[in-house]
Amino acid sequence: MSRDLADRASLFLQKREGIDKALKLIRYTARLVAATSPESELQRRCSAFEKSVGVSRKAFRLGKFLQDVNAIRHSRTTGYLAILELIAYGGEGVYYFIEQLAWLIKAGAISKESEEELSKISAWAELLGYMANICLSSIKIRNINRRLRSLQGKTEQTQKRDSSSSSISTSITSTHASQPGFSKGASEGGAAQDVSAQLAMLRAAKATCVLAIVQDTADALIAINDIRGGKDVFLRHPATLAVAAWFLGASASVKIGGHVGTSMLS
Repeated sequence: MSRDLADRASLFLQKREGIDKALKLIRYTARLVAATSPESELQRRCSAFEKSVGVSRKAFRLGKFLQDVNAIRHSRTTGYLAILELIAYGGEGVYYFIEQLAWLIKAGAISKESEEELSKISAWAELLGYMANICLSSIKIRNINRRLRSLQGKTEQTQKRDSSSSSISTSITSTHASQPGFSKGASEGGAAQDVSAQLAMLRAAKATCVLAIVQDTADALIAINDIRGGKDVFLRHPATLAVAAWFLGASASVKIGGHVGTSMLS
């Protein structure tokens, strides 16, 4: 199938995901050091470095909202899942689009008059996207658990059947073992390996979904702090924000590798 301009742009922009997440981890590591260090030259340097990397990431996300637009365009889901995907991708897309405007404001290309309003809109869109993502991940976990129970039930039935027929299999094996081309349990062994592979894949996908929920929850808490203007005593504490942000940076790298595998389980 031929790709249009939006498809090609989205594919091109996906190639920088790894670098963006590496910058995220570097930035929040610097924030963690700055938040937990006493007033010193190191603390000031880490704080300045963290802000500089933050502005760089905004520029690096140029056009990233197109990926969310493309995801909505090519979505094949229906019903309530379609609504959740629209909120998830739409919220994230609005957030990334406003991030570009925030970068232009930081660069001095746009007036700072609307910076606070744009920040609030961005935080609300981000929060809605995270909540929808949490719902989608929970649905994926429910579907994975259903498939896990089904496969485990089939495995238990196969084990019981093999155990009850072990004496018959032993006699047949002793009779035909000398015949050429005889392979004991070849088909059964292949089927067992296939089921084991499916179980391993489903468990890995479930772990990725759980990690995604934890990550989106932490992101949502940071967004709530931004919406409330940093009024929450616990959420606004530098150490709390730094630890949460560092965890997000570290877990985002894992999430990139597992996201593709979970997408086909919805």
